[in-house]
Amino acid sequence: MNAPAHTPKLLVSVRDADEAADALEGGAQLIDIKEPSRGPLGRADDSVVREIIAVVGGRAPISAALGDVADADPVPLTLPVHFVKLGLAHAPSDWNAQLVRHFNATSPARPIVAAYADHARVAAPSPLAALQWAWTHGAAGLLIDTAVKDGRGLFDHVDEPTIIEMLRAARAAGMLTALAGALHGTALERAAALGPDYIAVRGAACADGARAGRIDAQRVRELRQVMQAQPSAPSHRAG
Repeated sequence: MNAPAHTPKLLVSVRDADEAADALEGGAQLIDIKEPSRGPLGRADDSVVREIIAVVGGRAPISAALGDVADADPVPLTLPVHFVKLGLAHAPSDWNAQLVRHFNATSPARPIVAAYADHARVAAPSPLAALQWAWTHGAAGLLIDTAVKDGRGLFDHVDEPTIIEMLRAARAAGMLTALAGALHGTALERAAALGPDYIAVRGAACADGARAGRIDAQRVRELRQVMQAQPSAPSHRAG
C-alpha cells in the first residue's frame, strides 16, 4: 500500500518571546526554543523558556533544545514543553547512556534525537547510529540537521536516497521526523519534497537570512507559502 501524501509542517526556532510572537504571526506550526549563540542546539535560559511558553499560550506545540551530550551534566527542565532535542557533537564514548540520563532528566517532555549529517566534522556518531539509538529507546522523533553552521547545508553532507531511507525507518518506528540545516530556497523545496513531518528553520526565517538575526513574520509567512506550493510528498509511514 502506498503511503499517504502530506505537506510538512513548519518549525521555527526562536530565541525569545518577541521572536515567538512573530513566528506565530507568520504561521509557524511548532515553536522551537534555542539560543543560537550557544551552538546548533544551544539551550536557552529557563526564564526565556518560561516567557516563550506564556506568549505561545497553547497555540502551537513547543520544543526546547538542550545542547549536546558533551555540553554539561543533565539539567532538569521542569517547564511544560512538548519535546526536547539533544545533539551528539563531541560525544563521549558512553553517549548512549548519556542520552538516557539527559532525557530522563527532562521527562515527561518527549525526546527528539538530533542526527548530524556532518557528524565527522564534530566527532559525533553517524546519523544511522543516532537513528538506531532513537529506535531502540523509543524516542519521539528524529531530527536530521547540521552541526556546523557555516553556510553549507543538509544536502552538502548527505544525499536524498539516504535521507529517504532514514525517514522511512524512523516513521516505521512511530517517530516524528524533521529536516534542518541551512534550508533556504531550493534546498527547502527539496527537503519538503522528501516528506518529513517538519521542516525546521531559523536563518531562513530571519529578516537578513542569517541565524544570528531576528525572526521576521513576513519571512515565516513566505516559507509557509513555499511549502504549501510544493507537490504533496509521501509521508514515509509504514503501510
